[in-house]
Amino acid sequence: PCGRYTAVVQNVLGSCYRNGTGVDQDPAEAVRLYRLAADQGFASAQNCLGGCYMNGTGVDVDYTAQRGYGWSVLLPSRATPMPSSTLGSASNTAQGLPRTA
Repeated sequence: PCGRYTAVVQNVLGSCYRNGTGVDQDPAEAVRLYRLAADQGFASAQNCLGGCYMNGTGVDVDYTAQRGYGWSVLLPSRATPMPSSTLGSASNTAQGLPRTA
């Protein structure tokens, strides 16, 4: 651990690997880095990781995991605009929500 900016750097590197910016594109490495930052509570990384699960970027599509990462940042103490749009998009299509008869 390099100090208080570790999660920020991991998140930025995750985006680089996801997009192939300055490195070879590697979605699986992006997910690994996002998860490291997300597990430290970094909201942006949680949203990025949730998006990876929602879209199948570097991982299989998994709406349950997407909710765990992408929506967890909607807690009042860590609300950000990006996850709100993710939540809206997912709820519009009922992604990850139980189906009713």
